[in-house]
Amino acid sequence: MIVRPIGVRVLLFTLFLAAPCRAQDAPAPTPAPVSAPDSLVTPEPEQAAPAPAPAPAAPAPAAVAATAPKAAETSKSFPHHGGIGGLIGAGVALGLVGLRGLGTAFAFGLVLWGLPLILFGAWPETAAAIVFLGLLGVGNTLVDVSGLTLLQRTAPEEVLGRVFGVLESLVVATLGLGAIIAPLLVSLFGVRWALVATGLLLPALALASWARLRGIDERTVVPQRELDLLLSLPLFAPLPPATLEHLARSLVRVPAAAGTEITRQGEVGDRFYLVDTGEMDVLIDGEVISSLGPGDHFGEIALLRDVPRTATVTARTDASFLALERDEFVSAVSGHPASREAADAVVAERLGRLRPGLASI
Repeated sequence: MIVRPIGVRVLLFTLFLAAPCRAQDAPAPTPAPVSAPDSLVTPEPEQAAPAPAPAPAAPAPAAVAATAPKAAETSKSFPHHGGIGGLIGAGVALGLVGLRGLGTAFAFGLVLWGLPLILFGAWPETAAAIVFLGLLGVGNTLVDVSGLTLLQRTAPEEVLGRVFGVLESLVVATLGLGAIIAPLLVSLFGVRWALVATGLLLPALALASWARLRGIDERTVVPQRELDLLLSLPLFAPLPPATLEHLARSLVRVPAAAGTEITRQGEVGDRFYLVDTGEMDVLIDGEVISSLGPGDHFGEIALLRDVPRTATVTARTDASFLALERDEFVSAVSGHPASREAADAVVAERLGRLRPGLASI
């Protein structure tokens, strides 16, 4: 289900390009030469007679030729206005973080993918096509974000990497399938009706899968508390919704009684910590120099700079932490430019304040 819109992408681009290509590939009929009067023609027997002019190519079918000018104009606008829709969709996608009803969002995205194609086939006007393709860009983003997040929610953690590998293979297969089917649809129905047929496929798929998508939504448990804590930190706030939810599900809750040592100065760092409840003391060389409370974090410098812990953290009261393993933390933060920049700023700020006395952990 998730990869099928990818193949439709190739169908869409091919359909937009098919009409202008056919019209441009057919050479214009060669005008018939104007014959001079016989009295003005001077015979030149020593020159060979010129080869006959090639017969003009058959004109494009009427349906394709009629659609070609508007399709050509729209094909030039498609990447730009689809991109605007993608930007709008990116803003909408931010609201999907932690949303339980992603199955509904996925189905709605499929409809927004298909409906503009139907409308464009029925009303092939350039001005209208700009709006239609903007809607298509929104639908594309909704399908991508909600689809990948749904895949993360439903696939077991131990096989998730292999599932995404299968997904990429299916993407390539559907790209090839779309490239094969698009010319056949154009030949059988013409460009406009081929667009309508392609557009009808996606709402039909949304309707057919509605019960299963709703079932996924009903079974989903969203780690809302963990997501809220991650979103409150500049290190994680820029990350995509699917990555944020994956990290939230990867957090391990660690309880600690008062007096428990969480990290020790000089040790190798293996985890990043978020304080959920309780109060912490931060010590350097045995001296308490700062404290931490709910919503604070520590452990990032040892992981990002690959250095030993620069301070000891001890629970002053009974406390609860959310811990993220080293590999998960480093791959998520380092793999996104905005998140990496925010992390570097936090590290630089803490290291800069280490000398005056605030611990950098």
